[in-house]
Amino acid sequence: MRKKNRLIISVIALILLLGFVISLIFGVIYWVL
Repeated sequence: MRKKNRLIISVIALILLLGFVISLIFGVIYWVL
């Protein structure tokens, strides 16, 4: 159970990081264009 919770937390952190990177890339593209 504890290992499963750790997996869920790491997946959520990965999704948040991915969303941040995607928004950063789109922000740079928008700023350049």
